Amino acid sequence: MIRLTLYTGPGCHLCTIARDMLYQTLEYGTYELIEVDVTQSLETKKAYGLRIPVLVHEGKNEELPWPFNEADLERLVLSGGE
Repeated sequence: MIRLTLYTGPGCHLCTIARDMLYQTLEYGTYELIEVDVTQSLETKKAYGLRIPVLVHEGKNEELPWPFNEADLERLVLSGGE
């Protein structure tokens, strides 16, 4: 199963858009989504705080920063490697 991490923050409307796009684009059950609130850790806040939402494919250690679209999501998830 593909493991994706979505870095988010409180009140982030772009994060909501990104999450909804992910649910609409990718087939349910083909991935595991972990949401990380960047305000809960100084380290993640420094790394992602100004860039959220950021989607990370853990198997490829590849980031997809905002803005992204459905085609970008499919490319991240469906292109080789895990």
